[in-house]
Amino acid sequence: MSLTPLISIAGIAIALFTCSLIATRGNIRLADGLLISWILALALNQTYFLLTGIEFAGTVTLPANWHLFGISTVLLHSPLLFLFAKYAFSSKFGLGELVHVLPFALFMIGFSILVSNHPDKVVFRYGLIGFKENLLPFTYYGLFLAFVAGAYTVAAFLAIRKHKAHLSQTHSSEIRNVLNWLQYWIIAAIIFFIATYLAVELSVTNRQFDSRFTFQVVSVFITFYIVYVSFWGIRKTDAFRNLAPIELNLSTTLVTNNEDADELAQALQESLERGRHYLDPDLSLIRLAEIMKTPAGKLSYVINSCLGKNFYDFVNEYRVKEFLKRLPDKQYAHLSLLGLAFECGFRSKSTFNSFFKKQTGQTPSAYKKNLEKKSG
Repeated sequence: MSLTPLISIAGIAIALFTCSLIATRGNIRLADGLLISWILALALNQTYFLLTGIEFAGTVTLPANWHLFGISTVLLHSPLLFLFAKYAFSSKFGLGELVHVLPFALFMIGFSILVSNHPDKVVFRYGLIGFKENLLPFTYYGLFLAFVAGAYTVAAFLAIRKHKAHLSQTHSSEIRNVLNWLQYWIIAAIIFFIATYLAVELSVTNRQFDSRFTFQVVSVFITFYIVYVSFWGIRKTDAFRNLAPIELNLSTTLVTNNEDADELAQALQESLERGRHYLDPDLSLIRLAEIMKTPAGKLSYVINSCLGKNFYDFVNEYRVKEFLKRLPDKQYAHLSLLGLAFECGFRSKSTFNSFFKKQTGQTPSAYKKNLEKKSG
């Protein structure tokens, strides 16, 4: 047996294992259910490629509808990716979202009718559909799959970006790092879907039904896709469990006049400096509003309008100031730069480095060397 089937089997096993772990955590949320459905759809896609692959092509015979279902699973896992991104922080799912099943249904119905009427003109091999004559528009099914998958993947990317913009006003840094990780992978997925299904389309159009290279590329990539999503699903979804973006009413009616806004801004700064709430890495706008005993929307408006920044920047600036204050203190000499950053409320090296350089114009290590030269 070649390496490709083994990689495919590993991907399927990892997908099932991941789904079982997520499902047995307890308190399954909407986002968890969508994540499980997404991973299972990927596993079904991979199972189909395994059964129709080079190793089993001569021994496994599938009915035409099974082939159609296997090929069209991309029309299931792409919408599920979008829905997961859209509802990552929500517990409400409207029945109107069932419209996203429509591309899958159209594909299955259309090709089922075609195969029934022209069974001798359609060939299934290596996960592809071939045609013995030009049957428009079915001959260009690859472009349809590529368009739908690409459109939903782009929509997922935009949904994640929308969450990031909202969360920058309501939460601190860590959730943004989680969203960044997913967003970068979605960018890679966009490139893959376009390239893969254009390759499929070229294979079918040129009637190269023995396109083993196309099959192997798709099969191997799906496995790596599953591994990445599974790792993310196990390690990172806990970051979502205690977060829920609030709908902020940023209307100026929340603040009666500029004097009130300025007073609240001053009180907020005094509270942070006195209570050092920024040392809590899980500090959110909601929590800070509770401390200040003021509506979260009103507090967000004051941070944005009076202080000229969002909550994310506002809190991390205090953390950098605390770091600069503690760095020369011998009490903290036993800590590494990153350890000290964690003590000051950061939980991510990348976030700390980014904000430190933004605020000081230097990297933490360069700043420390300059400090040692001056004291030295």
